[in-house]
Amino acid sequence: MGVGSHLLAGALFLLMFSHPTAQTAWAANCDSVAGCIPQLRFGETRSLRELAAQTLGERGDRFAIPPLVVTLENDPGEFVRLKAAEALGRLGGQQVVKPLVQAMEKDPSELVRETAAAALGRVGLSEGSAPLRQSLGGDPEWKVRLSAARAIGQMKGEEGSAAALSNSLINDARREVRIGAAHALGRLKSNAGAAALVSAMAGDPVVPVRKAVAMALAASPGEESEKALVKALREDRDRSVRQIVVTALGVRGKESAALALISSLQGDPAIEVRQEAAAALGQIGGTDARSALDYYAENSLFNPIRRAARDALEDFVTKAPASEKTTGPSSGVSPAASN
Repeated sequence: MGVGSHLLAGALFLLMFSHPTAQTAWAANCDSVAGCIPQLRFGETRSLRELAAQTLGERGDRFAIPPLVVTLENDPGEFVRLKAAEALGRLGGQQVVKPLVQAMEKDPSELVRETAAAALGRVGLSEGSAPLRQSLGGDPEWKVRLSAARAIGQMKGEEGSAAALSNSLINDARREVRIGAAHALGRLKSNAGAAALVSAMAGDPVVPVRKAVAMALAASPGEESEKALVKALREDRDRSVRQIVVTALGVRGKESAALALISSLQGDPAIEVRQEAAAALGQIGGTDARSALDYYAENSLFNPIRRAARDALEDFVTKAPASEKTTGPSSGVSPAASN
């Protein structure tokens, strides 16, 4: 056979397996678990095996776990193994934890390790926590560490996880991982993670990290979390950070932050921050917040601030009339007398 014949044969082979009709015919074998498993094992193209792995995960039949594990461990196709890891995460249960851990720790592909970490988070069993912490602290690829941080955040109630996330928040060289660790600590709402969040709020040089930390502090327990936000509101030079800080104080809903928010409403150089401060005062309620909003709704020199204060008053009235009855004139004590 000449060179031309070889080229023609190769072209016909590629045409056969790349043509939509041919792919559809092969994929038709994967319309059931019984049909997908042979295609997962023996499919002649990686795309066919990927399709089989994905379909088996979507069908939710745990009978598919053993062949998916074999595929995750042995298939030469990076994206086939990735789809197998995703499928095992969907199927869940004790049986999938060990193979996912092994893939996260040993697979040569960064993408497979990243997907295996995410799958362990989706499974959510405590047996995956320690290996995830190990990957968070030691994997050379930042995307794997980020995936591990996110997965750990889905496993609530473990102080060891909070410590690992805190270490990453303070020490990881990649901002993406620090952001992921901050978000995860916010979901854990752990006392153990609060100190790291407070430290990062004051000391991280990267604006997106400080913004993520501010939102994590919104859910973080303790007075120190609020103090860190108030300090950032007064001292952070980035207006987008201050805006998120104000939002976080509103989410916390503590009247103890009212004076700091009023100060921001009065004097922050960024009008967006001042508008957000008005909204936050409407969220936290209280006598001081109400008095400030009343004033700015009528007397601010700036239209956007007047509108923001009026909008906040609408929220304020609908959210806190009952508490006002115990602090306002109807309690028998006038605001002037209470001062």
